[in-house]
Amino acid sequence: MTISKVRLLSIVAVIVLFVLSWYTLIEESVSNSIKYNEYLNIARDKAKYEMYDDALVNYQQALGMKDTLELRLEIAQFYYDYKQMDSYVGYCEGIMNDYPYDAAGYEKSVEYFKSVSDFEHCYTLLNTAKKRKVESEYLNKTYNELAYKFELTYKKFENVGIFSGGYCAVKKNDGYWGFVDVKGNT
Repeated sequence: MTISKVRLLSIVAVIVLFVLSWYTLIEESVSNSIKYNEYLNIARDKAKYEMYDDALVNYQQALGMKDTLELRLEIAQFYYDYKQMDSYVGYCEGIMNDYPYDAAGYEKSVEYFKSVSDFEHCYTLLNTAKKRKVESEYLNKTYNELAYKFELTYKKFENVGIFSGGYCAVKKNDGYWGFVDVKGNT
């Protein structure tokens, strides 16, 4: 064999290996996509038939393959729909930690705490979102709604101002003015 034939065979071999590697990569990607969709479909079916543990296992398998905000929000909704509120709140907190500049996690958390009238948590979450410059129509609307919803039920004051910057001006029964924070500490 001549040197030119060896070079030609080497070039052909490199091209064949290159094509095979691309084929393998594409095939694996398609296979993973199919598996991911299977896990999601199984999780949704199991959830529909109230097989919570099996649904959660399949959701976790899908999440392990492709961790997206949309999937995390679906899992959070799964916890909410099946009244696992501690898990729901924890999962939403995880979404806010992993996606700190996306409004979706804040919206879900604020919506829940607002529904149970836990305005202190709502206010804290809304302030955190504001500090991170995370905005949405829902967060802004809720912030404006809750700005005047704090109630000081465990202490009596002669006069109460509005909350601003986490504090509220209050006139005590002795005639002196002071400030209280969102927890009522003077």
